[in-house]
Amino acid sequence: MSETPIHLDRDIVAYHCGKDVAPRVTVTSGSLVTVATHDARSGKLKRPEDVIPTAPDFGAPGHPKTNPVTGPIAVEGAEPGDALAVTILDITLDAKRLVIIARPEWGVVRDQRATSSCQNAAR
Repeated sequence: MSETPIHLDRDIVAYHCGKDVAPRVTVTSGSLVTVATHDARSGKLKRPEDVIPTAPDFGAPGHPKTNPVTGPIAVEGAEPGDALAVTILDITLDAKRLVIIARPEWGVVRDQRATSSCQNAAR
């Protein structure tokens, strides 16, 4: 693969994927794409006291401003219903912080006891 990688920065995001969200880029099969992403709170959750003020409003009309996506990325020739294979070559995390929020009855831990934590990952 000798082509220049396509890079998508995180300056333009969407808060859902759907037919109404135009692709940021269309690539050919086999393209190398790098994608910069935000965390689930768009980088606004930095301290424990930020948990409540940055929480998405699920009762607001439209889509809550949570889990921003960098994209979508369209693949030339792909049609609705096609299966696409994607190979992730590398994931580089922000060295400044890592955050996960988990709570009972929600997300991947819905049947487990969970706690919330915000810590400086650079320690």
